[in-house]
Amino acid sequence: GDPEHEITGPNPRVAEGALTMIESKVGNIHRNLESCIDYQTHHRLREATGRARAEDLQERVQLWSIGQFVLIIIVAIGTVLLLRSFFTDRRTSSSASWSR
Repeated sequence: GDPEHEITGPNPRVAEGALTMIESKVGNIHRNLESCIDYQTHHRLREATGRARAEDLQERVQLWSIGQFVLIIIVAIGTVLLLRSFFTDRRTSSSASWSR
């Protein structure tokens, strides 16, 4: 570009060397940024995999808990019916027929 923004030095080779150093540093920065992008991509993929596994595990735990809840309710109802059968008087129906 502009002549006022050009790098000039007492020797054109010095200006050329400075530009080469800048280009080298920019290249290093570019490679480092590409490395950072690769690391970010890797970590995002691992996070997505972990999240999917956690959601699957949560769904399984929820289904297991619902099954346990239903089983507890069934056992509780069965226990109540069994205890009720112990205390019902079966002779009331036969004694009522004798009183006639």
